[in-house]
Amino acid sequence: MDDQTLPQLLDDVPAALGELIGAVGRGVADAQQALDRSTIEQIARIYSDLDDDTQAHLRAIGYQPTWYKIPEATAELMVTLSVAGGDGVQHRSDTGVRLHATPVDANYANKYSFNLQAASKVTFKIVPVPPTAQAEEIRVVPHLDGRASTEAAQILDRLGIRHNLDDDAEGEVDSTSPSAGSMLGPDDVLTIKTRTANAPGAS
Repeated sequence: MDDQTLPQLLDDVPAALGELIGAVGRGVADAQQALDRSTIEQIARIYSDLDDDTQAHLRAIGYQPTWYKIPEATAELMVTLSVAGGDGVQHRSDTGVRLHATPVDANYANKYSFNLQAASKVTFKIVPVPPTAQAEEIRVVPHLDGRASTEAAQILDRLGIRHNLDDDAEGEVDSTSPSAGSMLGPDDVLTIKTRTANAPGAS
């Protein structure tokens, strides 16, 4: 394999142009996902910890964490382009021909005595789709176990979470479905299962 290492060889292997652009797009998507995850974690903290005074004040004023968005990303790649044939089978929407690209930088130019002015320039923009209205209506199921069912219902009303009691039972909350920490959409309904105050396991 001469004096070249495997990573060096891989750097010189042409990739399908679509895959190259896709790799850049996935990098932008990963960055956006990290921003979204941070916002969701803040929402979970605010609406799941009912005993924290600071979080209670934030809920009282209707505070919602900010959703940050990468409005667009512009990429400019210097590449060498080559055309490669497919498997010889042509389809109505596929000619069997692929356009491949090899990224060009100073190392590539020095290694192959390549004139950078002869490289092709590929410029493209990656624009995100705006978040749906449902994303802004996400709610997190709070921890209600052990609370009086009437108190739990009041808490859920304040949080804007639709709910129902199993058979309109009174007593303490035994469990919820879905469980605490789960995400609820605008059309989801939380079911509260209760137990009587003197039942086993009741506080």
